[in-house]
Amino acid sequence: TPHCKAHGGGKRCQYENCTKSAISGTAYCCAHGGGNRCEYEGCSKSAIGSTSYCRAHGGGKRCQHEGCSKSAQTGTSFCCAHGGGKRCQFEGCAKAVRGCS
Repeated sequence: TPHCKAHGGGKRCQYENCTKSAISGTAYCCAHGGGNRCEYEGCSKSAIGSTSYCRAHGGGKRCQHEGCSKSAQTGTSFCCAHGGGKRCQFEGCAKAVRGCS
């Protein structure tokens, strides 16, 4: 029976002892060199989305707050500091749910 990637379906990373899914068109997962790499000189991190750079070097979606150069949180147009990401549901609290400082 076919399975989703999380349950063993699809192509697996060929790096020894790795069980992660291989990135489309490559033999490895992103941790082991699969997918596009950041084009910033000396960087070997994964490029984000359709950009040519990792988050640290300007890849992915940027925060829309004027003067901010941080990465926007998934599904939003802002970084954590400027209201992006999931928020606490407790009445009167607007803090980020996790991982923001």
